[in-house]
Amino acid sequence: MLAMNTRPRLCLWLAAAALGVAACGNDPAPKPVPQAALPPAAQPPKPQARPVPPPAAVQDGTETEWYPGDARAKKAEGQRKAGKREGSWTWWDPTGRIQVVGQFEADKETGTWIEYFPSGQKKTEKDWKDGALSGLSIQYAESGTKVEEKHYAAGKLEGLFTAYHPNGQKAAEGYLQQGLKTGEWKEWHPNGMLARQGSLIGGKNDGKWTLWYDNAQLSQTVEFKEGLKQGEFQGFFRDGKPQVRGQFEADKKAGEWRVWTPDGSLKLDECGVFAAGKLTGPLPPEQAGGK
Repeated sequence: MLAMNTRPRLCLWLAAAALGVAACGNDPAPKPVPQAALPPAAQPPKPQARPVPPPAAVQDGTETEWYPGDARAKKAEGQRKAGKREGSWTWWDPTGRIQVVGQFEADKETGTWIEYFPSGQKKTEKDWKDGALSGLSIQYAESGTKVEEKHYAAGKLEGLFTAYHPNGQKAAEGYLQQGLKTGEWKEWHPNGMLARQGSLIGGKNDGKWTLWYDNAQLSQTVEFKEGLKQGEFQGFFRDGKPQVRGQFEADKKAGEWRVWTPDGSLKLDECGVFAAGKLTGPLPPEQAGGK
């Protein structure tokens, strides 16, 4: 929350960690598959100490807090019962604009809490239960469009997560389990075309990931095992022609790797045979004779 005797806001990321997928030598391969689609694979937020509320100025009835130096600038107001916050509470900024509206039950956050931009537009809308985030949490841009929707259970991210582009198009969607991405995740380009699709287990890519350009043309396919690239990798130019092909073993290049120019010719200086990520020799002569 703000400086209003409630718990600090929890934050999330929407940034993906890049996994470098280089071809043979310094090849201009397509952009890599991220370690995890939107949000970045991240550890659950570290628990933070709960702010200790000041002694109740009112034991029973309405309590009003004012900004220092100006008795006309109300800061917060709500009800107390036996010294504990109860029912609806409201916080204002020094100019009198509402910042946050929420509810308490026996001094614990409960129900839907709403935070506002100075313009009056909703900034966040979060569900609480027994002092912990529980249920749907929505973040908005000041324009009014949604930034993301996520779900909590007893203060931990759990369930469906959805992120949006500034134009309102869906940007990413998938499920979280104990704060980690799991199952199928998808990402979309701002024009609504599918950008990435794959599966994760415990926050790590696992199985086949596929990437597309915003014109729906295939960009990459890559296999993962427990977060490491394992198996065949293919990259394509925007027009569909092959750009790079090779194999990974435990996240390192292995076997024969080939890189092509846009006209379909092999870039022999960037091709070769790899072992444990290191170039060990050129392609066999019968396979290095051109296109």
